Amino acid sequence: MITAAELQAAGLIAGNINAISFNLSAVPSPNTPPTDYQISLGTTSNSTLSAWTTTGLTTVFGPATPPTITTGWNTITFSAPYAWDGVSNILVDIRGTELYGSANAVTYNTTTSGNTTLYAYTTTSNPSFWTSDPTPSTSTSRMNTRFNGQGVSVCASPRTAVVATIGAAPALSITPDTSICNNAVLALNVTSNLSDFDSYVWTPEADLYTDAACTTPYTVGANASTVYLKSTTAATTEYFCSALNSGTGCTNMDTVEVTVLPAAAVASASPDAICVSGSSVIDVTPNTGFGTATFQWMESTDNVTFSDVVGANATSYSTPVLTDTTYYKLVVEVGSTVCLESSVASVIVHNPSLLTAVTDSVCGDVPATLTATTDAGYDVYWFSDALGTNLLSTGSPFVTPDITAATTYYVAAGVDFAGGIAGAPNTGISASLTSQTSTTSGINFDVLATEATIHSVDIYPTAAIGSAFTIRVSQGGTTIATYSGLTTVSGSETTPVVMTVPVEFTLPAGTGYLMTLSVNPGVIRNSGGDAFPYTIPGYLTLTSSTLSGYYYYLYNWNATSGCLSALTPLTVEHTTAPAITVTASAGTICQGESTNVSASSSNAGYTYTWQAGALSGATQSVSPTTDSTFNVVATDNSGGANDGCIANGSVSIVVNPVPVSLSIDVSDNSICAGETIDLFADAVSGDLATDTIFAESFENAGTIPAGWVAALDVDGNATNAALTYPTTTSYPSGFNAYDGTYLVRFNSYSVGVGNSARLSNSTGFPTTGYDQVDVTFAMMRDDGYSTDNDNVALQYSTDGTTWYTLGTPFSRYSAAGDAWEVKSVTLPDSLENLSTLYIAFLFTSAYGNDVYIDYVNVKGYYPAPATYEWTSVPAGFTSTQQNPMGVAPTVTTQYTVAAFNSYGCSLTADTTVTVNPIPSVYLGADQDICDTTTITLDAGNPGSTFNWSTGGSAQTESILGADLGAGANVVSVTVTSAAGCIGYDEVTITVTVCDGIEDPTMHISYYPNPATDMLNLDLSELPAGDYRFEMFNMQGQKVMDRILVNEGNVILVNLLDVAPGSYVISVNGNNNSFRNYLTIQE
Repeated sequence: MITAAELQAAGLIAGNINAISFNLSAVPSPNTPPTDYQISLGTTSNSTLSAWTTTGLTTVFGPATPPTITTGWNTITFSAPYAWDGVSNILVDIRGTELYGSANAVTYNTTTSGNTTLYAYTTTSNPSFWTSDPTPSTSTSRMNTRFNGQGVSVCASPRTAVVATIGAAPALSITPDTSICNNAVLALNVTSNLSDFDSYVWTPEADLYTDAACTTPYTVGANASTVYLKSTTAATTEYFCSALNSGTGCTNMDTVEVTVLPAAAVASASPDAICVSGSSVIDVTPNTGFGTATFQWMESTDNVTFSDVVGANATSYSTPVLTDTTYYKLVVEVGSTVCLESSVASVIVHNPSLLTAVTDSVCGDVPATLTATTDAGYDVYWFSDALGTNLLSTGSPFVTPDITAATTYYVAAGVDFAGGIAGAPNTGISASLTSQTSTTSGINFDVLATEATIHSVDIYPTAAIGSAFTIRVSQGGTTIATYSGLTTVSGSETTPVVMTVPVEFTLPAGTGYLMTLSVNPGVIRNSGGDAFPYTIPGYLTLTSSTLSGYYYYLYNWNATSGCLSALTPLTVEHTTAPAITVTASAGTICQGESTNVSASSSNAGYTYTWQAGALSGATQSVSPTTDSTFNVVATDNSGGANDGCIANGSVSIVVNPVPVSLSIDVSDNSICAGETIDLFADAVSGDLATDTIFAESFENAGTIPAGWVAALDVDGNATNAALTYPTTTSYPSGFNAYDGTYLVRFNSYSVGVGNSARLSNSTGFPTTGYDQVDVTFAMMRDDGYSTDNDNVALQYSTDGTTWYTLGTPFSRYSAAGDAWEVKSVTLPDSLENLSTLYIAFLFTSAYGNDVYIDYVNVKGYYPAPATYEWTSVPAGFTSTQQNPMGVAPTVTTQYTVAAFNSYGCSLTADTTVTVNPIPSVYLGADQDICDTTTITLDAGNPGSTFNWSTGGSAQTESILGADLGAGANVVSVTVTSAAGCIGYDEVTITVTVCDGIEDPTMHISYYPNPATDMLNLDLSELPAGDYRFEMFNMQGQKVMDRILVNEGNVILVNLLDVAPGSYVISVNGNNNSFRNYLTIQE
């Protein structure tokens, strides 16, 4: 990009631009121009560039072969002029393809204030690169460029020569170039003859003074033959002294460069710590801007007394091999003046060693305690291996895992140790091995620590022994480190042989590292079995292979940093402890129940603690709420033969759930004796019962079963894929059907292309009435060719035509090896309670691999009913019905129901039914009374309510015979207790009209009563003689009047003429009177 202002300043005006020129300082070799060189011009309003302009450009040259270039200006004439508007910034767009990637021309250029150049290039030979939109790089360096265009026209007269005579000015000299300490004072003097000029002006004026104390600043244009410089800014500054002789007009100028040294410097060592012995490079920051100053490095062993290092007179110093900690600083001088001393850089030399290392012995499978000590400033590190690659713990003591046999650990003193082993351990991660010679395939990794050292990696060569190889570490395409060597072993894909390569790569923290074999004679890689990422926490992580599904070439990375002493082995001796037996009185219980856990041994010296000391004693009663394991530790502290022995044991208790809920009800909680009740219970068992809704084992003699439809190419890819129904698998070979004889096999036969096929059920099945529906099927897993592109997905449809995938497809690949696996998918709730549901299996294969399934089952789950058991207190009632009806308790009874789930666990609930007694009512024997007599009847049962037939409502009822009337009268009472129970009794009261009888002991009798046509009247107990017999109706009218002679016999009275009804008869005579009631019937 060239601005309009620059073009205008060069004299270019609006109009046609016909050519462009570039100034070359060197031509390429060979000097063969490209054949597709292209130049385009355009305009932009931007003054700097950050992204490509791809529109509005006009091609003015090519694509074509440009003229052969030479050093100097080279002009390319446009095939068509470019019309410039005179006010816009111009873009020059150049593209092409070099024939030789290393043959470059060099142009003169100018540094601009902003990014005026964008560029991009690739080393590939694809010319489409420069027609694309690659990511640009920016630069402030712009090629020096000329345009052939229209300039400003000038009207001028003929030119006339003029002679200018220049006389030599007097010489001028000032203080020579020098360096000064920061904030020191330097006098700048005119050293030539002062009388040659009468004015001396200094520039720039900053940090100049007119007095030696530097208190009076020098002012612009002031005349001074001496000025003083004092500055705290570290820089090299050029000062100008302009001299003038006002009489002759002669002038002269001289300059001085003064370097003001930095005020301070910081020394640093790399590395700043050394293990046992080694060297370091000491640098100082800043390391420039010191002018003519001199340098002297000094060293010390105590950081107090320093001495000069002979010959160490630069800003950087490489130490000799150091075996002790040493301190360094740099002294900077100008002449004999010390301007500054740097900070001290320490090079710590670590030489850790163990002072003590003590092992342990154990009796029983228990941890051991190991101890070690070291010098101050160092840590103790514990390893499981003699190479120190598997760090177990830091510090002392180290408590080991349970020791089950004699075990050796390794201990070292050290500092800042980190690292371990990363990557696949060997080629055994999968069965599929291939020897390859690729130089670009490898392992991507990141360095997490500030610095990491990869000491070695393992490779498995297949080339002849002595074959050359190179292991390369790169980052972003740039080589960081390499190791080259010759193979020392040779194996094969069937018999791989390991070679450990001591690469010793030390790398700084960073991401995007790649390790490859840039020279590869043939080494083994795994197909599958990879388990990225492989990580040493906080140190190193192997993130991936360059191609997913493979593990390339480089195994068992040994990566550590820090300083360690030699490793000391400590062997823990192990003695088998006397065994203990751990049992449970019930290994399976229901929630809320208890069981006893017990420990015993032939060793009487043991004491027992459970659950990390929470319980003590050989036997404990426990009530876990979930499945639990109870751990017991048996410890012998008896001082006997087994003293110190420890044995561990455990017993597991399965805790089954009880029903979720239980309710109980009764038709009436309070009844009267003799009544019945209905009992009700309702429980939620919490169990699910299951039905097999649909099943298919593909047993159809090697053909597709009825009700299934095979659809190939469901994704539209052309292929010769096939769904078959064989009896055994071909790859992996030797596997039979999971269930029955036949299975389903899919293969796309399209390696690297990919294809999908669907096997669907066309009959469907209902899901009504189920709370959960699960689909299970068997699928063959295979450890060959790791890729998730070979898979099977479960699909469903509600109409048999539109299919939806359930969850994530199941990959056929498994690093664990070849085996059938049962997959299970729970259908979403939206697919429950449908009249028809269809399922299908969508097979996908991108590499021509087989995918197998078998044994499809669809199960529906619904709440399982509880079972019930009823009992009573007092005993006598049992039932297994959920709702017993017509239960007849005779006394107050508590009814308990237990609801059981399928585990046999129960919840209980109870209710009490109160049986209230029937009131016992007795009014006494029947009575005969006179009409003038009053009797009192008592119904008993105080506190009850009473209902008498005579109208009373009290416990007792007083009755006058006359109120009842002559004859037999039934008097009854209904008694209702407070509980609502009802008692009843009645009594017959016979009333006789007793008016006028003077001798109550004398009476007559008459019968029958009621009478019909004759009445027998017995007056034998009365004196003989005449008696008057009268009969009155109930209105008091006399209906009969006769004189009867009592001779001691029964007298017959004819009633034929008397109408049926109630009457009063009266007998009077011989000083006796008798009256009573008589009823006459037809």
